[in-house]
Amino acid sequence: MADVPSTFPKAILILTFCFLWILFKEEAFMEGRVYPPTGRFSELTLLERKTRLDVAADLLNILQFWRGDPRLNSWEEGFLTSLVRLLQSTQGKAKITPKQWDKIHQILDKMAGDEEVAAEMAEGDIEV
Repeated sequence: MADVPSTFPKAILILTFCFLWILFKEEAFMEGRVYPPTGRFSELTLLERKTRLDVAADLLNILQFWRGDPRLNSWEEGFLTSLVRLLQSTQGKAKITPKQWDKIHQILDKMAGDEEVAAEMAEGDIEV
Protein backbone atom coordinates (compact mmCIF):
# COMPACT_ATOMS: atom_id res chain seq x y z
CA MET A 1 0.00 0.00 0.00
CA ALA A 2 3.00 2.28 0.45
CA ASP A 3 3.57 2.21 -3.31
CA VAL A 4 0.33 4.06 -4.01
CA PRO A 5 1.08 7.71 -4.81
CA SER A 6 -0.45 10.40 -2.63
CA THR A 7 -2.35 11.77 -5.64
CA PHE A 8 -4.48 8.62 -5.79
CA PRO A 9 -7.17 9.92 -3.37
CA LYS A 10 -7.25 13.24 -5.25
CA ALA A 11 -7.77 11.43 -8.55
CA ILE A 12 -10.65 9.41 -7.08
CA LEU A 13 -12.20 12.59 -5.72
CA ILE A 14 -11.92 14.34 -9.09
CA LEU A 15 -13.38 11.35 -10.96
CA THR A 16 -16.24 11.12 -8.47
CA PHE A 17 -16.96 14.82 -8.86
CA CYS A 18 -16.93 14.52 -12.68
CA PHE A 19 -19.26 11.52 -12.56
CA LEU A 20 -21.71 13.30 -10.25
CA TRP A 21 -21.60 16.41 -12.44
CA ILE A 22 -22.46 14.36 -15.53
CA LEU A 23 -25.34 12.64 -13.72
CA PHE A 24 -26.71 15.92 -12.41
CA LYS A 25 -26.46 17.60 -15.79
CA GLU A 26 -28.23 14.72 -17.55
CA GLU A 27 -30.89 14.52 -14.85
CA ALA A 28 -31.76 18.17 -15.32
CA PHE A 29 -32.33 17.78 -19.05
CA MET A 30 -33.87 14.29 -18.99
CA GLU A 31 -37.25 15.42 -17.77
CA GLY A 32 -38.48 15.79 -21.35
CA ARG A 33 -39.61 19.38 -21.04
CA VAL A 34 -39.91 21.59 -24.07
CA TYR A 35 -38.29 24.97 -23.58
CA PRO A 36 -39.21 28.21 -25.34
CA PRO A 37 -36.76 29.45 -27.99
CA THR A 38 -33.44 30.38 -26.37
CA GLY A 39 -31.71 32.13 -29.27
CA ARG A 40 -31.02 35.84 -29.53
CA PHE A 41 -34.27 37.77 -29.90
CA SER A 42 -33.12 39.49 -33.10
CA GLU A 43 -32.41 36.11 -34.73
CA LEU A 44 -35.81 34.54 -33.95
CA THR A 45 -38.65 34.16 -36.43
CA LEU A 46 -41.85 36.12 -35.86
CA LEU A 47 -43.61 33.07 -34.42
CA GLU A 48 -40.71 32.38 -32.04
CA ARG A 49 -40.67 36.02 -30.95
CA LYS A 50 -44.39 35.94 -30.23
CA THR A 51 -43.98 32.68 -28.30
CA ARG A 52 -41.17 34.10 -26.19
CA LEU A 53 -43.07 37.30 -25.40
CA ASP A 54 -46.24 35.37 -24.47
CA VAL A 55 -44.31 32.95 -22.26
CA ALA A 56 -42.42 35.82 -20.62
CA ALA A 57 -45.66 37.69 -19.85
CA ASP A 58 -47.22 34.60 -18.25
CA LEU A 59 -44.02 33.76 -16.39
CA LEU A 60 -43.76 37.28 -15.04
CA ASN A 61 -47.24 37.03 -13.52
CA ILE A 62 -46.50 33.63 -11.99
CA LEU A 63 -43.16 34.69 -10.53
CA GLN A 64 -44.63 37.88 -9.08
CA PHE A 65 -47.39 35.82 -7.47
CA TRP A 66 -44.98 33.42 -5.72
CA ARG A 67 -42.36 36.02 -4.83
CA GLY A 68 -42.49 36.81 -1.13
CA ASP A 69 -44.02 33.47 -0.12
CA PRO A 70 -42.70 32.42 3.31
CA ARG A 71 -42.08 28.84 2.11
CA LEU A 72 -39.30 30.01 -0.22
CA ASN A 73 -35.77 30.01 1.10
CA SER A 74 -33.55 33.04 0.55
CA TRP A 75 -31.87 31.62 -2.57
CA GLU A 76 -35.21 30.85 -4.23
CA GLU A 77 -36.54 34.29 -3.29
CA GLY A 78 -33.47 35.96 -4.80
CA PHE A 79 -33.69 33.81 -7.92
CA LEU A 80 -37.35 34.74 -8.50
CA THR A 81 -36.61 38.41 -7.81
CA SER A 82 -33.73 38.47 -10.29
CA LEU A 83 -35.88 36.82 -12.97
CA VAL A 84 -38.72 39.29 -12.39
CA ARG A 85 -36.30 42.22 -12.73
CA LEU A 86 -34.76 40.69 -15.86
CA LEU A 87 -38.14 40.16 -17.50
CA GLN A 88 -39.31 43.66 -16.57
CA SER A 89 -36.15 45.39 -17.79
CA THR A 90 -36.09 43.55 -21.12
CA GLN A 91 -39.87 43.54 -21.70
CA GLY A 92 -39.74 39.76 -22.04
CA LYS A 93 -37.01 39.67 -24.67
CA ALA A 94 -34.41 38.11 -22.36
CA LYS A 95 -33.61 34.48 -23.02
CA ILE A 96 -34.05 32.07 -20.13
CA THR A 97 -31.67 29.13 -20.27
CA PRO A 98 -32.81 25.52 -19.87
CA LYS A 99 -30.98 25.39 -16.53
CA GLN A 100 -32.99 28.40 -15.31
CA TRP A 101 -36.20 26.77 -16.57
CA ASP A 102 -35.34 23.65 -14.56
CA LYS A 103 -34.90 25.76 -11.41
CA ILE A 104 -38.19 27.55 -12.10
CA HIS A 105 -39.95 24.20 -12.48
CA GLN A 106 -38.38 22.93 -9.23
CA ILE A 107 -39.63 25.98 -7.34
CA LEU A 108 -43.11 25.79 -8.87
CA ASP A 109 -43.30 22.03 -8.21
CA LYS A 110 -42.32 22.67 -4.60
CA MET A 111 -45.04 25.29 -4.23
CA ALA A 112 -47.63 23.07 -5.94
CA GLY A 113 -46.69 20.14 -3.69
CA ASP A 114 -47.11 22.32 -0.61
CA GLU A 115 -50.53 23.43 -1.87
CA GLU A 116 -51.64 19.79 -2.24
CA VAL A 117 -50.53 18.97 1.31
CA ALA A 118 -52.31 22.06 2.64
CA ALA A 119 -55.50 21.06 0.81
CA GLU A 120 -55.33 17.52 2.24
CA MET A 121 -54.77 18.90 5.74
CA ALA A 122 -57.80 21.18 5.32
CA GLU A 123 -59.92 18.17 4.31
CA GLY A 124 -58.75 16.28 7.36
CA ASP A 125 -56.97 13.47 5.48
CA ILE A 126 -53.63 14.21 7.15
CA GLU A 127 -53.30 14.65 10.87
CA VAL A 128 -50.57 16.82 12.31
